[in-house]
Amino acid sequence: MPDYIAIHSSPQLLQQAKQYAVAQGTSLSRLVTEHLAQLTTLPMNTQRATEVLTLLKNYSEDQLSRQEIMKLLNLDYGELILMMAEHQLPLPSLSESELQPMVTQFVKLWRESL
Repeated sequence: MPDYIAIHSSPQLLQQAKQYAVAQGTSLSRLVTEHLAQLTTLPMNTQRATEVLTLLKNYSEDQLSRQEIMKLLNLDYGELILMMAEHQLPLPSLSESELQPMVTQFVKLWRESL
């Protein structure tokens, strides 16, 4: 059996809230209950946001590979780049094994353009 709470409010606000609930196809009780549920999960969301930011910083500092961070956060590379930009974090430096093929390709294209 559910517990009950008393809400002390002005009659006008209570009436407006009831009208809003009806317009949403629900009850005032359900609106309040859902709002309380959202409020009580906020710390968990904040904790998750802190965890995500820590992971992004670790990636930025070369402590996680691109594949690791993408798997941990369930992101594709485009989403990862956007998240890094949103948090104003620099992308990690490329490893020698990733950088060398790019340099070779650049030199080849540059020479062909001369």
